[in-house]
Amino acid sequence: MISNDDNTVTDYPVNHGPFSQKRHKNEAHIHNQRKVTPHALSSAFVIKRRSARNLPNPNMIQGYQSLSDDSSNYDRIIHLLMEEGTKRVRELFFSAIPKGLTLEHFLQLHQQDFQDLRQKNIMSSPQYALLFPRPAGTQPDLMHFDISLLVILIRNVTSGGQNVSWKGRPKSHETLPEHDVMRIRNLRNTLYHNPSRTLSGNQFCKLWEELTDALSRLGTPDDVIQYYADRDLDPETTKACLLQMRQQSIEEQHAVYIQGKKNTRSMKRICLSFGVFFTLVFVALVCVVAFVILPGQHPCKMEPEWINWPDDYNSYLQFMPRAGWGARHSQHVLEPFHHLPLNTTIIYHTASIECTTNELCCSVIQKIQLDHMETFHHWDNIGYNFLIGEDGVVYEGRGWDFIGAHTPTWNKKSIGIAMIGNFCDHKPNNIAMEALINLLKYGVYLGKLDPNFSVLGQCQIRERQESPGKYLYDVIRKWRHWREALPSEFIGNISLSTNCTCNTDPM
Repeated sequence: MISNDDNTVTDYPVNHGPFSQKRHKNEAHIHNQRKVTPHALSSAFVIKRRSARNLPNPNMIQGYQSLSDDSSNYDRIIHLLMEEGTKRVRELFFSAIPKGLTLEHFLQLHQQDFQDLRQKNIMSSPQYALLFPRPAGTQPDLMHFDISLLVILIRNVTSGGQNVSWKGRPKSHETLPEHDVMRIRNLRNTLYHNPSRTLSGNQFCKLWEELTDALSRLGTPDDVIQYYADRDLDPETTKACLLQMRQQSIEEQHAVYIQGKKNTRSMKRICLSFGVFFTLVFVALVCVVAFVILPGQHPCKMEPEWINWPDDYNSYLQFMPRAGWGARHSQHVLEPFHHLPLNTTIIYHTASIECTTNELCCSVIQKIQLDHMETFHHWDNIGYNFLIGEDGVVYEGRGWDFIGAHTPTWNKKSIGIAMIGNFCDHKPNNIAMEALINLLKYGVYLGKLDPNFSVLGQCQIRERQESPGKYLYDVIRKWRHWREALPSEFIGNISLSTNCTCNTDPM
């Protein structure tokens, strides 16, 4: 039985008063004691201010040289994040339970809130089952709550979580416990989306410093952080941490789908209950929304996730995976790219309505996928590799690894990125253009795009094409990666055009 009653013994160590008092430590003192930076000691790393942690010389520690190995850097930081990070997030949630209430009673008080979250697909069925296990009378086990579930709980049913914004990345001066929980979650996502499972020296030092600063403010002692910095790496423990991180990320990305089709019989009953004139008006409006704007579409399944990666600008982007916007499965197995990284990116516009919200963008992309797979083309899936809305979100199409269906003769050697909207009379807004630029940077970081990649507009390689629209094309022409011409050995007998204009007649 877990309880916050002073007279009840708990099986999870949490102190309400001392935890809040730890937040008032001198922040600069904590920050200075937990920095990790590369040192010119061959390729190994040492931690600055070794005296603060009583670090012995790295050359004298058995196994410490493993920090010079990029893969060991990655393993070491996920050990600390998945073990100690999860523990501290659990402590924060448990400390928010009012004294005198058990974990079971606290969850029961908020059961309606959790049911609402479940209906909105914010909480999955397996997560809900952990809060209210079967058979009836079974006690919930806090030790089974992972970071994904704990973030949902802290954000939605604790006073601290409801008083902060959970959008974006916390600023350096934002050091509330909830901000550090966001940092831990974002670091987990960053590590999960690292396909190489390695970290260079600079990457390791930067992420280690950010993680240990957050953990320190959440109450992790110096000697615990030192333990993770020094201990030998166990392959089995590393494998378990990777599996746990993968399961949590998949759980966040795959919300349960809700059937979006309207019950037509119920609609008819409602229509018949109104007067003739107003019934016709009402039916017309419903038909426009249900059968023109959103024909049989699912709503967004999840919020976009934030991806950040270490570079000179600490770049980041909002990313919506296929499961998030309700993508249909491919009709056949997609063909992967044969050679990576690629040298060319082709920019398009969808010539559709524009979207400035996640919900509308998901609906527009679902309509585009329907057109590509059924209405017009009968392709295996949506043709673009990525789409970008004026909500500033990158939506995954076929992704980095699979050949698109956007431009004949160019599909196998290029990434196709479509900006959602028609840009013949205006350019996309700033957050959409920033998302496009950061997506290209991320492709280089992942090794999917060559650092010297070329950017082309679709109108350069297909005659009588307006895409990507005059105003968007005028923007990309000013980029240093835009090419007026490509080497003949790359494009064969294909010539490039630079005259991209839009038809003055409406399409």
